[in-house]
Amino acid sequence: MPPASCGTNCGMKVTIKNWHAVASWTWTTEDDVCGICHMPLDGCAPGAAGPGDDSPVVWGRCSHYFHLMCITTWLHNKNTCPICRRKWEFASAPKPAPATPGTRRHGEGFAVAEAAAPVED
Repeated sequence: MPPASCGTNCGMKVTIKNWHAVASWTWTTEDDVCGICHMPLDGCAPGAAGPGDDSPVVWGRCSHYFHLMCITTWLHNKNTCPICRRKWEFASAPKPAPATPGTRRHGEGFAVAEAAAPVED
């Protein structure tokens, strides 16, 4: 066992074989409102009983996002994104987060990364 005084440079090498990082977040800026109803995305859409399952946030292929209830109502009259006017197509999920630990792009909540690299001295 190395002495307690050796600090972080004891000549030992560490290899990360597998790493799964998970992060959670909430909408934090005032700009994160639904572009249709102008209510906070983490709140209720008009007519929803409560936040969460009653009014989830959904993404389009154009990367714009809205309350599900709001975009569904919008799509009854138009088939375009209310922001960019491209043909509306639901995205299966937001674009994947970058693999760099501790970073995320706006609107993305979870990152899973795997690494296999030695830690440098």
